[in-house]
Amino acid sequence: MRQLQWLEQSDRRIIAAIRCVDAVTNLQILAPLHLQAPGLKLIRNQSGYYILLQAPGFEEYIRNFVQPLNGIASVIVTLQVFDPSGRYLPRQAALQLPRNPDLAEAEEPSSIFQPVTLRLYPTAIAQTAPGWAVIRATVTDADTGDRLPWAVIRVTRTSDPEIDLMAQADWRGEVLVAVPGIPVTNWETAISPGRDAVTTIEVEATLDVIFDPSLQTIPATADLSTVPDPNPGYFPDPEALLARQTELRSGSLTYSLASGRDRAEQLAVTLT
Repeated sequence: MRQLQWLEQSDRRIIAAIRCVDAVTNLQILAPLHLQAPGLKLIRNQSGYYILLQAPGFEEYIRNFVQPLNGIASVIVTLQVFDPSGRYLPRQAALQLPRNPDLAEAEEPSSIFQPVTLRLYPTAIAQTAPGWAVIRATVTDADTGDRLPWAVIRVTRTSDPEIDLMAQADWRGEVLVAVPGIPVTNWETAISPGRDAVTTIEVEATLDVIFDPSLQTIPATADLSTVPDPNPGYFPDPEALLARQTELRSGSLTYSLASGRDRAEQLAVTLT
């Protein structure tokens, strides 16, 4: 009979669990990522979650299960995320700590029993799926022609808010806007005279472009093969930029999206 040997027992609190998902599909990213911040220790578990084990100011908290909390979400830690495969853009995110340990509120998004969800945005050359409406674009200022690094693009359907997603440009202003879920065709229940039974569906959508004016743009005449990153060390927080839209520069464009349509465009937007 095989005997089991108890090697070690380690009881400790975890501070948070982080789940990284694809911003287009909302599916969990299973490939290893790099998550880091000064003073933080994270490990990746077998489920692909990143477990926060140490953070500045939480030394006693992780060792003492009965230590009272000073306040839920009273500490903000800024986390940086990298994808070594290059499929997703780097980003930062603000974690509000400590998480709520109350079992009665375990289903709430702020609960320690719920992972923090971080959305990662695909690069401009990322693969897409058949049936997606895709725009591969360069985001520029319509007045100057300059490229807009790290611009955020929010896509909303004009007639139906079901399509409401975001895309992020890279340091060159290159962006992949991918919209899944648009039906390929519209099947009529009855055929009327002179009308086909099957029609292709086009969806009118609004593209809101948001740009942080504190960033340096790239001149329209710049040679991208030699120009350096004008904003080295910058890590975008797309959701935070969207929340600050009224404080930043923004503009809107209207596009017709269709399932399976993949096109290259220049998103030249007038910023206000």
